[in-house]
Amino acid sequence: GMLRMTTLPHPKDVLISVENGAVRYGNRTVCENVRFTLRQGERLALIGANGCGKSSILKGSLGESDALTGNIRIASGVTFSSVRQRVDVVEVAQRDALARDAQVDETLFKAILRNMDCPRELFDHDLQEMSQGQRKKILLARSLCEPAHVFVWDEPLNYIDVFSRVQLETLIR
Repeated sequence: GMLRMTTLPHPKDVLISVENGAVRYGNRTVCENVRFTLRQGERLALIGANGCGKSSILKGSLGESDALTGNIRIASGVTFSSVRQRVDVVEVAQRDALARDAQVDETLFKAILRNMDCPRELFDHDLQEMSQGQRKKILLARSLCEPAHVFVWDEPLNYIDVFSRVQLETLIR
């Protein structure tokens, strides 16, 4: 089966733009002169060494972090679906999380997990009991259940097996 993401249309062409962006931790500048524009239908990859500020740039683009400064514009009404880099901090029981989130269609969620080679039973386990790779798949599957204008995935291929990696790369392309 193919993985799919449901990308919502937005009235504006430019969804996010950053100019004169910089990431600072305290008085240390990690990167500067960050600039990019994300338009509808575009894919954008941040590539760089560990610790160079990629996650902060992503969080700043979501409007979630003060680490990214500069001229950051997010079109009004843009909805995001995001997957974080660190999967060890996710500690909520899966069913509860989904029950709370009316957006997530359980049938679709299970179908996506099956596509990613995850056993159905995984659905009933708490995230604490899973491997890093399984947690990452759960978070990606969950993101794919959410219709959004912009999907922001931080290190989506970390901990992911080759089979699912190929699927995800195909999906992103």
